[in-house]
Amino acid sequence: MASSFKISDLHVELQRNIKDYTTIFGLKMSNGFDEKRNGDFTVIPTKDKVPLVRDTVSPILQPGRTGSTNFTNDVVSLSSRIGEIKPFKADLKLDELTLYAWSKSYLANKKPTDPTDIYSFEAMNYYMGRIYARSGADMTNALYKGVYNAAGGVGGVNLFDGLGFKVTKGVLTVGNGGIGDIPVSNMVTAAATITQANILSEIQKIVDAIVGSEVLQEYVEENATYYMPFKHYAMMINAVSALPITAGNQVVFKDGNSWKLVLLPNTTIKYRPMFNGTDKHLWTPTGNLFYLAPEGAPEDVASMEVEKADRAIKIFLDGEGGVDYADGRLIVMNSK
Repeated sequence: MASSFKISDLHVELQRNIKDYTTIFGLKMSNGFDEKRNGDFTVIPTKDKVPLVRDTVSPILQPGRTGSTNFTNDVVSLSSRIGEIKPFKADLKLDELTLYAWSKSYLANKKPTDPTDIYSFEAMNYYMGRIYARSGADMTNALYKGVYNAAGGVGGVNLFDGLGFKVTKGVLTVGNGGIGDIPVSNMVTAAATITQANILSEIQKIVDAIVGSEVLQEYVEENATYYMPFKHYAMMINAVSALPITAGNQVVFKDGNSWKLVLLPNTTIKYRPMFNGTDKHLWTPTGNLFYLAPEGAPEDVASMEVEKADRAIKIFLDGEGGVDYADGRLIVMNSK
């Protein structure tokens, strides 16, 4: 341990900038840890619970000049769910060996214009940036794979019920412990194993379910996203590349830097880290998935404390979050 590295000095510098770090963490929470930028989830401020609503407008036009009125009632119907945020925290105890390693890591990765002082503001930002990055990775795990467990351990999968849990309950009937707001016909049976040889046909199954649904006919021209894990995205690209030139491809096509569905050209195919480790494919129009962020100013929605204890620094983080969807009728997925 180098004598120039002092826990007390690091503690003083972290305390000096604790307000800024709290605000930064609050901003990350408010933006859904970059989900607002990604556009996958609509980020909505939430105090505790919030209704997530999508409207459906019934047909209204009818023959005219009839000499009488014929009112159309209940033109707008609403599909809604109640989203709820859950509290989460981080209790960190960084010992002197960890902190020393981080200080060396900063010196190895710093920009030429950064100070070499391991207690500089840039160094503090580096250390806290590592914590923010890990928080974001844990949140990514929770987005799809989360199952709320108040007594659970660290890593994100216990923070709140993720999208995977929600859609599984959504397709189950009430009698089987589910919600029943996702039609059974919206979940297609996937192959036992998805490979490069069958990936295009697996995508086509979901496209067929969308095209064959009377409810979804009104949404096929809306912007939508087809989600899958990265390994399947790679399989899809390789499968298209392997097609004979004369065969043509009637499932997906390349549009600039994006891949889209041939029959639904307003649907963009994306891989997202939250689906990695699964074989899940999921289609939904834009604006149907929500990330629930705490309501308030960034400096108010997060809590952060830094303490010095013996030869360690303790950092305490507190926040809230959650995910949900609004209209189950607009979710089509495979059975994985």
